[in-house]
Amino acid sequence: MASRRLPRHLTDEQFSDLLAGETPSEAVAEHLSGCEHCRGELEAVQGSLSNFNLVSLRWAQQEAAAKVQTPSRWALQAASMPAWAIALTGAAVACIVSVGIGVPFQHEPDQVTAQVVIPVPSDAEIARDNQLMSSIDQELQYEAQLSIPATELVSASTQQQHPQAVSN
Repeated sequence: MASRRLPRHLTDEQFSDLLAGETPSEAVAEHLSGCEHCRGELEAVQGSLSNFNLVSLRWAQQEAAAKVQTPSRWALQAASMPAWAIALTGAAVACIVSVGIGVPFQHEPDQVTAQVVIPVPSDAEIARDNQLMSSIDQELQYEAQLSIPATELVSASTQQQHPQAVSN
């Protein structure tokens, strides 16, 4: 079997096959043994993948340990109950909740709503009210005519101090 000479370096496809764990062909193995550049490139990528795998594994172990929780006493008891008991308990809870929600919305027929009826005044009542308002208005106008203007008002103390000014 004659060995094939590869181009200067390995292709991306050949590197991918090697990284995937496939057995290299005779030509690829020969090239890797003689080409320091390709061998260094393969070792660097394999090292990075190994580091990534190691870090991922550690992270997964830490996350798994942090998320594992022991079940509560109630969960353990519920797990040991038969299915019909769980169903019966669920139905009882549903009934209690539905009754509890329905009670505030019950309408009692004994309640009576009060209606206020305001009577409409008759024409005679309106006429009497208008007459009363007119008489009050006349009284106010009469008292306003009898009042003394503020310019003519003089206090008693001013009259005692200046009798001449007041009498003039």
